[in-house]
This record gives sequence, structure tokens and C-alpha cells, in this order.
Amino acid sequence: MSQVRIGVIGLGMMGRHHGRLCQSLDAFDFVGAVDPQGDQYGVIHQGQVFSDTESLLKQGIEAAVIAVPTHLHYETAMQLREAGIHVLIEKPLAGTTEEAAEIVEAFEGSGLIAAVGHVERCNPALNEMRQRLNKEQLGPVFSISTVRTGPFPARITDVGVVKDLATHDIDIVRWLAGEIHEIHSVTKHKMGRQHEDLMVAVGLAGDNVAVSMQVAWISPIKQRSVTVLGEKGALQADLLSSDLTFFENGHTSSEWEAIQQMRGVTEGNVTRYAFSKSEPIQIELLRFKEAITGESDDDLVSLEDGLRTLQVAEDLIKETQ
Repeated sequence: MSQVRIGVIGLGMMGRHHGRLCQSLDAFDFVGAVDPQGDQYGVIHQGQVFSDTESLLKQGIEAAVIAVPTHLHYETAMQLREAGIHVLIEKPLAGTTEEAAEIVEAFEGSGLIAAVGHVERCNPALNEMRQRLNKEQLGPVFSISTVRTGPFPARITDVGVVKDLATHDIDIVRWLAGEIHEIHSVTKHKMGRQHEDLMVAVGLAGDNVAVSMQVAWISPIKQRSVTVLGEKGALQADLLSSDLTFFENGHTSSEWEAIQQMRGVTEGNVTRYAFSKSEPIQIELLRFKEAITGESDDDLVSLEDGLRTLQVAEDLIKETQ
């Protein structure tokens, strides 16, 4: 197996996960990491830790993961583009759609692999759900509902809950149902910060599929779920455990006609599926490697996809300002 010489830029929470996996996977020759604060959590055991990106570039890397704070994505991506490096940029693609569009333009036609780390597309439960939806297990899809809530992560200072959390769910909806063509939102600022910490949104995607999204940093309940309702029942993915459950419409009828009319459908069998589960970031990194070596690039999230998701996120924020 040909290895790709790779480095990780930024050793925050996501960067530490990338660093851990890049050191352990045979697909990569891990060169080192960049963080001005050094390796505060002791995750780098191979290669070196540099204080700036230029020092890493001098080691002759082929690829890099950009896991710096969002407002530094543009500067870092442009530096790596100039150096001819393949990049996996953590989501969101950039701090603004203007910066994201410039990144897209810079890499277009460059021959370099450039992707966005919308890692939920690598969640085994969502992959299984998408396969079943493509086989029309639910029949016509009526709605997609996402919930992504939990306590505030103090590490996030440069964006609000929409760009940090909702970009996951915007991308999921677009991936499962198609483009979002109508969206409305309500946001709240409850922690005294510049950025929003709660958002509820409703809209339409694809073939008029109803969409609802709830994201919050002010909940004691950590929840990550996607529920797709269709003519034949519902599929629900728990993204924390990577479990997928099918709630089938019942086939038994009630002799009490009035009750049957009120219920609409009856409760049927509930099935939790068994399938192979790998760590989503590992799947994402291996897909990135396969694209670089020319094995496959079908499953990467393109820069254009990342830009479109960011555009929807900014629309949600602007609507409430």
C-alpha cells in the first residue's frame, strides 16, 4: 500500500482526533503537526510538532488536514494551495461565503484533492440509512428532522451554533433529500455571547420534503439524531451510537373506525439493524487518501458542497438579524 505523507494543522479537539488516526493508519506516513501552543495534550508520538505551517511544509508533505479555528481556514487553505498540497478542511469550509468561494476558485483546476470534513457523511448509521432510502424502503419521504443539542463547548469562540453545529445537519439534509430551497429560522442568544447559541429551523428540500432542524449549546441533553418519515414508516439514526432503527407502519386495523381515522397509521414492528461500524473520522481520512492515490473520490465532500452548505447557514443567520 502506497502511503501519503501527511500533516495535521491545528491540535484542537478535531485536530487531535485526526493526529491520532494519521499516526495509527498504515495509509499515512505521518510527518507532524502544527500548533502555536504545542502538543498540549500529548497526542503526537510520531513526527514533530511545529509552531507554524511553513516549517511543516519544509518537511515535504503531500497532504494536510486543516483543523485550525474557522476564521483561519481561508489563510491556511490558501497557503497550502500555493504549496501544491492536497487538503481536507474541517467544516465549515471558511468563516464566510466570500472566503469559501475564493477557496473553491483557488483549487479549481489545480489537480489537487480538496475536500471538506463533513464527517457525518461517514457515520455508519447515516450511510446505512441513505442506502435504505435509495432502495425506497420508506416509499415517498415526507420529512427529515434533525436534533443536535448539548452543553456549550468552551473551545468554540469564533462562530455560533449555526456555523458550528447546524452545518452538519444542513449537509445531511442536502445529502439525503437534495438542495434546500426554502428555509426559515429562529435563533436565541442566551449566554451573553456575540453569536447565537440556539436555532430552530423549518423548510423544504428536494422534492418538497419537509425539513426541521434543532441545534443548541444550552441543553443538558446531548443528542444527535436524524429521523426520516415516509409513507411506510420511519428510519431514525442515533449519531452518537451509530444505531439505526426502523419503525414500521402497522398492518393491523382497528374495528373501531373513529379511532382508526384519528390514528392515521398504527404502530408496527420496530427493528434495530446490525451492520459494520468504524470510526467516522477514520473512514473520512481513508477516503481522502484513496482520492489522493487515485483509487476513488466518489465519497468526498467537495469544496462546492461545503460552500453551498455555508451559504444556507449564512441565510439562516441573516434571517434573524
